Amino acid sequence: MDLTQSEKYIPVPARLLRRRGLYFLPISLGLAILIWETVVKVGNFPAFILPSPGAVGLRFIQVLEDGTLLSNTLATLKEVLAGLGLGALAAMLLGYLLAKSPTFERLFGPYIVASQAIPTVAIAPLLWRLAHDGLDLPKSAAPLAKYAERIFQRPAYIEALTPSEKVMRK
Repeated sequence: MDLTQSEKYIPVPARLLRRRGLYFLPISLGLAILIWETVVKVGNFPAFILPSPGAVGLRFIQVLEDGTLLSNTLATLKEVLAGLGLGALAAMLLGYLLAKSPTFERLFGPYIVASQAIPTVAIAPLLWRLAHDGLDLPKSAAPLAKYAERIFQRPAYIEALTPSEKVMRK
């Protein structure tokens, strides 16, 4: 029987990577804690801004022992699951109504489309000001720049600008 066809066969490089991974995690964690401790001591930060790793560890043990961590974790988990359930239920209900009722789709469809445009409304003013502030987008952001130019050419966008904003792009 060939060893490569056995279920337990692991190629040599994979075994080495697995073994290295066992060492890499504690070494990198220890190094991160050492850097953290050094930054705290050298930077002389107040404990409420950047506590030391020791203070964080002691507080973790304290909340673990007194049950605060478990009770807060369970409360957060309940809230997350309740929100997920309500959101999924609302999405299924709205999706069904939009698919089955032309009247419902005509009434609420425009609002749903408008809610999807909010990211454009939020980012367009920032893109408008980039050139004025002396910031140029890198070549890798060319699609974003083209998209922004299309937004800026819309009459509704131009009409919404204040006089000082219109001067920024002349």
